[in-house]
Amino acid sequence: MPTSFNAIDSSNLSDHLGLLNIIVAAIPLLQKAPYTILHTNSLLSYENHPTKRSAIEKRALLDFPSFALLLGIAPICHSSGLTFRNGCESAGFATMVKGRLYERISWRFSDFTHGKWSGTPTEQKHELHFTPAELADKLFVMYLNMFENENMSSLFNRLNAKDTNRTTLKHPHYHRQSFTRFLNLVRTSHHIEVDWSQTLNHLINRVTKSRRLLVGSNNFQNLFTDLHMSGVHSEIPLTPGFVVATYGPKPAPFQKWDLIPPVVCVVLKVPRSALKVLEEPHEDKVGNPILECETFCKFHNTHSSIRPIFGDIIDAPGSLGQKIIVEDRRGQEGASPLIVSFYVPAWILAKEPYNLEVGLCIKSTPMDSFLFASKLGPYLRLFSAKISNRDHVFILPERPDNAGELQRIAATDATPPRASRASTLGVTNVALNSETESVSLSKRLNVTTVAAKDALLNKSPVEIKQTAPCCIEISIGKHQHSLFYPIPVDGTRSKTRIARKSSYVEVEVPFRSSPLTQLALQPFPMTLDVSKTSIRITCWNAPYISLDAYPIVPSLGDLGWVNTHLGFCLSHDERRRQHTAPAETWEPMMNFKISISNIFLQFTTNQVGVYLLQDPTLERPRPHAVLFLSSIRIDLSSATIIGDAAVIIPTSPSVMNTLSRHLYSSKSASINTYGEEVRLWKHALPAFAERCRQWQHLPTCEYHKRDHVPLSTEYNPLCSCGKGKNLGPFLKNNHWKELAPHATRIAVSLVFPVTYLENVTEGSLETMLANAPPGLGSGPSGLPDIPGMFSRQNRDNAAHQPRCSRCGGTGKPKLLQCSICQAVKYCSKDCQKADWKTHKHICKMLGERST
Repeated sequence: MPTSFNAIDSSNLSDHLGLLNIIVAAIPLLQKAPYTILHTNSLLSYENHPTKRSAIEKRALLDFPSFALLLGIAPICHSSGLTFRNGCESAGFATMVKGRLYERISWRFSDFTHGKWSGTPTEQKHELHFTPAELADKLFVMYLNMFENENMSSLFNRLNAKDTNRTTLKHPHYHRQSFTRFLNLVRTSHHIEVDWSQTLNHLINRVTKSRRLLVGSNNFQNLFTDLHMSGVHSEIPLTPGFVVATYGPKPAPFQKWDLIPPVVCVVLKVPRSALKVLEEPHEDKVGNPILECETFCKFHNTHSSIRPIFGDIIDAPGSLGQKIIVEDRRGQEGASPLIVSFYVPAWILAKEPYNLEVGLCIKSTPMDSFLFASKLGPYLRLFSAKISNRDHVFILPERPDNAGELQRIAATDATPPRASRASTLGVTNVALNSETESVSLSKRLNVTTVAAKDALLNKSPVEIKQTAPCCIEISIGKHQHSLFYPIPVDGTRSKTRIARKSSYVEVEVPFRSSPLTQLALQPFPMTLDVSKTSIRITCWNAPYISLDAYPIVPSLGDLGWVNTHLGFCLSHDERRRQHTAPAETWEPMMNFKISISNIFLQFTTNQVGVYLLQDPTLERPRPHAVLFLSSIRIDLSSATIIGDAAVIIPTSPSVMNTLSRHLYSSKSASINTYGEEVRLWKHALPAFAERCRQWQHLPTCEYHKRDHVPLSTEYNPLCSCGKGKNLGPFLKNNHWKELAPHATRIAVSLVFPVTYLENVTEGSLETMLANAPPGLGSGPSGLPDIPGMFSRQNRDNAAHQPRCSRCGGTGKPKLLQCSICQAVKYCSKDCQKADWKTHKHICKMLGERST
């Protein structure tokens, strides 16, 4: 049976078990490789699940930069800011019908967003250094987020806001063992360097002194027990010999024990009659209440890490004092009592051996208190008995039928010895500010070559430039070096320290607040995966497809739905700017989306097969790429369409001459690509080729020789390994056959906004659908078409239609211009204020383009 996997799909278990629980359970099962992927899905009510970044981070309990730093995993779309999967259509419908939104989030190990991989699964690329207090504060924030349901102030605020559909209001997903598992996963990772003893002491101090969680102190012993059993941390009462030193050598109830361990197992036998309150009402009314155990006397402790089994507990045959549990195979359908076992600190039992009671209760939530408080009382207690009750309470060294459990838990959770290694990407010092949620990363370049040292010492200029979301390039005169960071950073706010005599340059940068500010830097991340036997490219955010297996969209019939579908490539903000802002202020990614959509429209309306991509701003415009589109296919897995095409890069006059001889025989069109959009095409073409690749990269692959994908953003971005191979329907066109040796097959792919990063719904679309008669419209299910959504005339004339970028209005009485970028207009200050949350990420960039 396999114990590690390169792909895990958890369906929508995160809705029922908690997203962080799924991720913590999955990470140890995932192979450490660039191609490994984890899929989590959600089916939440869209009414209380806005398409904002904070929605998914709220469910994850951590911001994504911290996720990548602590767990080494990140959502792939959050790294690039775009996706090839269409989630916008379902989000739009979910808004209109107040239904459930299907949201799919894929995760990869963040180590592989850049650089070259050697093929070793255990390879580590980063070494992160934290200060104990800052890391403890971040973990404490995580602790508070995990148990927000115990924060009465937050609970009442949500109830007052009528946020009653939140799953966590009904059934909290997390208990203290969840936090212990998360903490232990962070602690046992090999990429974090910190004094864990100081960190944990500081964390425990924050937890025990906090008063934000109303019943937080009731769970301290549960937390300390889980931390001790996992070998993470042991408080003084859980050290060996504490019970004997405090309560005597043979305290009750351990008079017959030769050795009293720090933790013991309590088994509670609950009569079936005590569960009647759960079995009598209809299942729809009861729901799925969470059960937990408790110990109480003068104090009250909650123990949520329990194991319930229907059956009976009896003496083990031939063993004095040992017990076994005989399970009732009929389970809940039978009449057996419920046997519940859990671990507690031994000192709790020794402190009040004759008055302490053990109970089984329902976890208190607003919903369950409403349903059961009238029958069970305020504590929702189903059953309780004193620990001296030998018929219902059994105290054992370990759980019955699970000998050696404590040793196995400690061995599983123990930190493996760190292999001696040099971190391939160097040491990164991480500074965390839990109050402002800011993260800054500092990395040092030690200059080692004699020439670079001399240049630095002789006061050569030192220049800093961000070349990728995770990469800062340092130029010392003519010498260039790269610093790789574990998460995307904002190079525009970097601080540089230059030590010319000591021969080092240190660059401190804050984390990137949003991927929308860097869409043009590295939109399609790829990892060059080199092993002894093969070379392959792993696309970070582009799923692989088999083009030949996908159905072709018929060229006949009503294809108006294609125009509507293409409209979902733009976010709500991009649609507004398309119709209100001057075309010269549009971002490169927006132009890139519109160019691809124009290709699809030309093919479906005019049957144009050849597209010349060119930059008209050049003095002598010539195609930088020529696309030959054979068909449009349906990609059901991504709810979109793709173009089955081949691309030729005119790298020489002979190739251009060959192209010229054949272009006259095919219907062609020019697609104007401006400035930075050309660079996006250079990044996209290798990803489009890798998506549908059915050939192998050769040992002579140019990607491997240059250690870079794409090869160039100025000239030819593609390697030559795929030329003339598996061209599919391209070869069926007799006019194109002579071009085959120069052509590489690609899957021309639509790019969509990420639903949890941008607002993808549009008021006008909602109004149109609400007013449309049933069964009418040119699209599927009567969806009205959006005329001219991507028409070239609309693109050229957009500058002559000034409207408010927020509501589309014409002004009150006139439009006001953004004073920072001077590229976006609003009808009022209210609209400008409401739009700032989205506009702030692109405001500076628009200002630079307009100037």
